[in-house]
Amino acid sequence: MTNEKIKQIALANGFKLKEQPDGTMDLYPYVYEFARELIKQNQQSAWISVEDALPTEGEAVLAWTGYSFDVTETISFHDEDGNLGVGLENDDATHWQPLPTPPQGTENE
Repeated sequence: MTNEKIKQIALANGFKLKEQPDGTMDLYPYVYEFARELIKQNQQSAWISVEDALPTEGEAVLAWTGYSFDVTETISFHDEDGNLGVGLENDDATHWQPLPTPPQGTENE
């Protein structure tokens, strides 16, 4: 995320520009550092192990297989013993996360 985008979000949420040592008006540098750290932490914690939880049945998700990404969904199935199970359509998936919101201005809004 660019400094300009961070600044826009910060200003829209009550932050104020302050005079910097060079005389320019800007956010304090630690605001940018803090925003980037929050983004980094959120990206790292977004993955959910398939051993911990599965998405709602039929929900499309982004899955990690250990070697690649895949868009897949939760399905019901019967195992070889006839027992009903639930899992990701891509059975190589080890972790998943919800798909991001589509960009504004697309056909599927």
